[in-house]
Amino acid sequence: MRSSLNRFNKGTVLWTALHLAATDRRILVSLAQQPEQTMGWYAKSFWLSGLAGFAGFYAAPGPGGELFAEARAVCVDSCGLDSYEVRLLDLGIATSPGQMQQRLRRLMVALIGKTICPITVATATLTEGVNLPFDIIFVTSLKRSAYDNVKRQPVITPYPPAKTVQHGLNDGPL
Repeated sequence: MRSSLNRFNKGTVLWTALHLAATDRRILVSLAQQPEQTMGWYAKSFWLSGLAGFAGFYAAPGPGGELFAEARAVCVDSCGLDSYEVRLLDLGIATSPGQMQQRLRRLMVALIGKTICPITVATATLTEGVNLPFDIIFVTSLKRSAYDNVKRQPVITPYPPAKTVQHGLNDGPL
């Protein structure tokens, strides 16, 4: 963590998001580079001493709790019980990586839209194209990485944060 500025900054964003979510804010952490790796870091960070005791989330009973239970069950079936998606979901953090099963993606969007999960960690694709009720959006990088299958090499392009403000910030409930 300390030898990588990128990893340190992303850890700081998570810590900040956790504290802001405690004040009833809806947070999106947009990952424009290596989203799966960063989500894995986030899941593992709760075993570190600074976050080990964090217990700021529980699924409320009723329709919201039932939706959460369904999303968690599909997440376990799709990703595995020990996956970072399940670990983060249990902490109230919805995820939306690029290669998510369609049913699970719809359930995650429902959790976000109904504000059951106060924090969402997602690829830049979600940030750019979906209107969801976020109060704060963290953009962790001003560069976006993708992989060109034809050239078999990574492609890095500038990421325009203005798109984020246009599409997702505080548009209200679904």
